[in-house]
Parts: sequence; C-alpha cells; structure tokens
Amino acid sequence: MDVEKLSFILQDIMQEQHLAQRFDWPVPKSSPVPVPHFDGDCYLQNIYLKEHYAAHMQADSSLRSHYWLIQEWGGIKSFKKTPQNNLKIRQFLDALQLGQPSSRLYDTLPSLSKVSSFLAPDDYVIYDARVVYSLNWLIFSHGLDMSFFPQPISRNAQLMKFEQHTIFNLFQRDFTYVPKQQAYLRLCKLLKGIAALPDSPWQKPYEVEMLLFSIAPEYIVHNIQQRICIEMCA
Repeated sequence: MDVEKLSFILQDIMQEQHLAQRFDWPVPKSSPVPVPHFDGDCYLQNIYLKEHYAAHMQADSSLRSHYWLIQEWGGIKSFKKTPQNNLKIRQFLDALQLGQPSSRLYDTLPSLSKVSSFLAPDDYVIYDARVVYSLNWLIFSHGLDMSFFPQPISRNAQLMKFEQHTIFNLFQRDFTYVPKQQAYLRLCKLLKGIAALPDSPWQKPYEVEMLLFSIAPEYIVHNIQQRICIEMCA
C-alpha cells in the first residue's frame, strides 16, 4: 500500500533530518499550562503541551484558551476573538463530532484545526500549510497513488518561492485533489494510519505532522530545487 510506502519515506527522512534538532517552534511563556523547560528542546515542549492542554480547554467555556492556541502559540494574530469567530470554533468542533466538517470553514482550517488537534491529539492534527506542502511533494516526487491535499496559503517565504500547483501542472499529467470538505478528516485519517502501522516509530499522529511541518522550509524546498529542471524551448 502507498500509505506504507509513505511511512518508509518519512522514516528515512526522520533518520536523516534529526527532527528534535530541527523543530523550531518555541512554546510561548504565556502558556496557560506550565511547560517544563526540557533544556530548551522545543520538540519535547510541544509534545508536553499537546498531551496536557486538553483538560484546560475543556474547562474553559469562554474559549480564551482556544484563542491562545490560535493567536499566541500559532501566531495567527488576525483571528480575533469576535462573536463570529466564536461561532466558527463551536460549529467546527460540532461538525467534527458528526464527522462532516463544512467546506465553508476550509479557509480557516489552519486556525481551527489547532484547536481540535490540542483538544483531541490522538485523533486530529493541524491542517498546516507546511504539513500539506511537504506531504504533496512527497506524493508527487515518489509517484504515490494518492490524491493531493488542497494547499492552504503559506506565510513562509521559502514555500512561497515554489508554488507547487504550477510545478505539478507543468508535467501535464492528471492529478486529483481531495475535495475541500473532506480534506481535514482525510489528512487526520492518513497521519493516524501512518502512526498505527506495525513497527511505526510514531505513536501519535501529531508526531508525523510535526515531522512534515519541520522539513518543509529546508528539506522539501531543497529537494524541489534539486529535482526540477526547466528548459526554455527555442
């Protein structure tokens, strides 16, 4: 199965890239949940936060802890605390319980999925631009029989230099994308499935997500530069 192939590809990358050293996403000091220092290891700090934040969210009817994840931890300051956004958060979580998130909320998935991934880290991951960027390139470059995931807009300068949809179209092959309304749950199912494979080095889907996130700006971009060659025709 191509899911197993993808798992082996990621394992090779993990051994080569030393994830714990490359994962550079410090937990803000303003965290409502005290996080051990772990000698400055951002990777371990974030794993601790993912495993201990849900109880704080469940006890917070004001959604303040939800907004902290989006704005402070996630750095998305534009997602303000408003009645409209309160409704989006609640509608998103309700839709997940029913297994049918709406495509109307796709544009805010990078924000909303931060909430679900901390509320239920065993089941949900973050639909992040870097995660999808890495995943789509690995599917494409290794010829895996899998659909691409819709790519959120990235704020990362390196990713913006190499817009993948254009690269894929240059090959004039038929590619399919997961429908937007299915994209989030499909991504969660895929990463959860990879973590559950026999002999998998990962125990939780967020570990696979964190690997995909960390390799996007350097490893994946460098791989694109190495493997794509464009020639001008006379």
